[in-house]
Amino acid sequence: MRIKIIGEITEARLAEALQKALEQYRAVKPGAQIFGANLYLQAFDEHGEAFEVGTRFGNPLMITLKPEKGTVVKPAISAEAHLRREAEKEEQERLEQQREEQRKIAQAEQVAWLKSIKEKDDELRKIVQIEDDVTAFLLKYIPDRFCTEMNHCIDASWQELKPTRPNGKRKGEPVTKPRVAISEGSLKLFSEDRKHPLIITNPIWSRRTSGFGENMKLEPYWANEAWRLAAQKMKARMAELVDEVNSPLKAQETDTREED
Repeated sequence: MRIKIIGEITEARLAEALQKALEQYRAVKPGAQIFGANLYLQAFDEHGEAFEVGTRFGNPLMITLKPEKGTVVKPAISAEAHLRREAEKEEQERLEQQREEQRKIAQAEQVAWLKSIKEKDDELRKIVQIEDDVTAFLLKYIPDRFCTEMNHCIDASWQELKPTRPNGKRKGEPVTKPRVAISEGSLKLFSEDRKHPLIITNPIWSRRTSGFGENMKLEPYWANEAWRLAAQKMKARMAELVDEVNSPLKAQETDTREED
């Protein structure tokens, strides 16, 4: 409890302050006693200016009133209070242990969650890398035919679904077919919706993802169903082309081994 006395401090006013403090304490705990106090005093000289009495080291002077020999400095704690303190201490330790266990569980769950995200990300990267490798292989051996075959897949999808623009000023108009072509040494995806062609490493998956954590998934270059169908057709056709290209290559390797 803090006591603030406004005006001149006298013995009577200090006694009054002590009495009021006791009344407040005893209203909560009957029989309460006050042991120990810190009084911060402010003195003024005859000119009304505040001043302080200091030690030779420059610190404010501190006066300590020691009790008479044999006087109780602080009442001894009762057995009941001791048991209550012990119970409170044990409860605090139990709660602290519980919080620590919960923290460890939460930390372990976070580590597992981050691990699952990384595993999912690695999985998606491998999928994209496979399509990149297949595309690079086909571009090495049959670049022109590869582009032609991919565009045939797009044509078939557009012919099947006849996609139209879902909203905007051009709502209901047919969606122009994207085209795959080699330009300036790079595989590119051309579309009237893009000011500049998109340089791609494969025609199936972009490197964009949607969702989060275990729900994360790869996104195609366009979200419309016609392009999704085209991507499926291109993926299947690419697998067929790989087999076609590999057949003579394997035969050539066999002939070379037989000659050796």
